[in-house]
Amino acid sequence: MSGPEVLKGATWFETNWPFMSSFFFPIALVVPFLPFFFSRPSIKSAFLDALRSPYVLGWLTVPFYLIHQTEEHAYDLRGWRYAFVPNFNHGVGALLFDCEKQGHLRCPLEPRITLEVNVGCVWIGFVVCMICAHYLRGPYAYAGICNWGMCIVNSLGGHLLPWLLMGYNPGDDIMWMRHRAFQSLFQVAFGIYVLATCPGTCRFAAVAIFDGILFHAIVFGIGTSISIKLGWPTEVTGLLSIIFTTAFPLRLASCFAPRSEYDKMKDSDEESA
Repeated sequence: MSGPEVLKGATWFETNWPFMSSFFFPIALVVPFLPFFFSRPSIKSAFLDALRSPYVLGWLTVPFYLIHQTEEHAYDLRGWRYAFVPNFNHGVGALLFDCEKQGHLRCPLEPRITLEVNVGCVWIGFVVCMICAHYLRGPYAYAGICNWGMCIVNSLGGHLLPWLLMGYNPGDDIMWMRHRAFQSLFQVAFGIYVLATCPGTCRFAAVAIFDGILFHAIVFGIGTSISIKLGWPTEVTGLLSIIFTTAFPLRLASCFAPRSEYDKMKDSDEESA
């Protein structure tokens, strides 16, 4: 049930991509704020103005999830290597998926599909979504807010609820006590802040949460199931994770973004992050 055992036979990239997430984290955290730091009279005003921008809030899904990936798939705060996959497979995964034939060491998750979903979702999906949001502008500026719904649903359903029911699992940082789910609590809290401060709160917040629920239902419920039962290539699940963090949130934003707000937004470079 150990992470190193799951990683036996994995490629270099399947083994080491979480450490690359650790490297990218501080860069992804700082870059969205830079245009504001260079164009505002004080750090405080720059920070406050940045957190009012739907572009910045959308971009912040990237660093939040990169550090989440670090603890899930590199080392958790107990010092355990690649602990999330075997923990999930023998816990929640054993309840949701029929893996009797394959065994739960590498079912439903194994290094390749874990890589494809995480890289597809965060490195590609979140980033491409925000690049498209900058290019398309208007209602699409709010596409990244929809991806916060995915972050909230993932932290609640994949980490906080299992933590409450079963105890600590990787992805739930410990602060003072071994079983304190700090990181996921922080991600959920900030995600709720994002949805609460977004204009048109109730309607658009509900759309974002719907996006998160549908992402997990399609990518994990359908994508992973067809890979297990039908033997389809795992790239199908990776592709679904990209589609549901790019095209789908962009479409939701085009239909449900608060029009009264994006009509007021100025098409200026300093609004970009």
